Amino acid sequence: MAENSTEAKLDARIETAFNSDVPQLYCNAFTCGISTGDIVVALELNGKPIGTLNMSYTVAKTLGVSLCDLLKQFEVATNRTMLTTREVDEAMKAQNEAIKS
Repeated sequence: MAENSTEAKLDARIETAFNSDVPQLYCNAFTCGISTGDIVVALELNGKPIGTLNMSYTVAKTLGVSLCDLLKQFEVATNRTMLTTREVDEAMKAQNEAIKS
């Protein structure tokens, strides 16, 4: 029962975020950095910076775990393993090399 209550609270937080005047961002690339005080994520859209996200180490770790959990749920539901951008880049490079040969 507590889990359903937690899910309802999260759903309400997401709904509130979408229904408020908070800017909504979409990115198709990012880069990350670390300092002595926090983690920074620079969000990009088509190679251009669109925003930065600074967070504490604890929040960054929690975000990473949450994102992994969500992606695992998606992969199970779709019976597909998502590729990372690094994997896509490596595959494209290999294909380009094969074409050149």
